[in-house]
Amino acid sequence: MIKSKKPLSDETAKLIKREFNKIIEDKICNENEKELLLKITNDINRPTNTEKLLKPFKYFNITIDDEDIKIISHRNNYLHANDFIQEDTLKDSVREYLYINLKMNFLINSLILKVAGFSGEIANLVKHHPVLNSKTENEQYFKKI
Repeated sequence: MIKSKKPLSDETAKLIKREFNKIIEDKICNENEKELLLKITNDINRPTNTEKLLKPFKYFNITIDDEDIKIISHRNNYLHANDFIQEDTLKDSVREYLYINLKMNFLINSLILKVAGFSGEIANLVKHHPVLNSKTENEQYFKKI
């Protein structure tokens, strides 16, 4: 089993937990707030979302590039629509979201196919889409998984 990387050393995490918990116990009177804050500090050294999302690719030895990692690390922005679109940039935004969608689709399909036992080349849809020519010049038409 592949372990996810912790953001902090164990010693630093213990020190922060101890200090934060002391402050919370001493300064917070509301029991609901205290319980919530204690839960947050106890989870302070858990792996980041990006680390957890990259773990299956490492496990299945699926090579991903820096652009894939960038897209995965911004998953929450896409998921929660934190990137608001302005009317004057609508065309560029649609192109960007199409690119992101096709890249995420490829990554998810790679994992599904690996779980199913497939090994070989699969179509990289982002490279096949004519609207995205400028963004995909370094992409391959097929990628080996």
